[in-house]
Amino acid sequence: MTAKQLNITKEKEQLEKQVELFFIDLVLLTKDIPPFLNERVERINLIRSKTYEKTNQLQHRNLLIRIVEHFISQQVDVNLWTWHPEQSSDEKYADITGFKDEKIILNIEATTSSKAIGKPRLQMKKTLASLNSKQGKKYYFVQTIEMYNSALRTVKTENYDITVEKI
Repeated sequence: MTAKQLNITKEKEQLEKQVELFFIDLVLLTKDIPPFLNERVERINLIRSKTYEKTNQLQHRNLLIRIVEHFISQQVDVNLWTWHPEQSSDEKYADITGFKDEKIILNIEATTSSKAIGKPRLQMKKTLASLNSKQGKKYYFVQTIEMYNSALRTVKTENYDITVEKI
């Protein structure tokens, strides 16, 4: 996997189109209610299979764009952003990496999970461990107070050099 340069304007436009298509698909999947219980449950399964991963990816992309916009508004000294919006806690690449010339300034991971229970908690711990080994200033962004508290506990317990932020 190689780094993908982030063009925030282009990615926002693409995300907007992808979200619109997602809703069109969702409307088509829910335009009628099947008459019988088993058919209704089958429809629920179909909706889940067609939307689950896409829902996660769209939310994650949107969150990453918001994070980069946040750093840009803070006038952080970065002249190249790369991102990996479809991957999760890669050893080599963070969700977002900010460079000043060829030097890594920032490495950022983010989660759209709302609670650190079960699989999301294990993923968070794996992501934090991976992030801690990366160069530059390290950030882990979350969206809920539950995830913030859980990530902060892990960072403190493991003595990681990571800033946890809720956005």
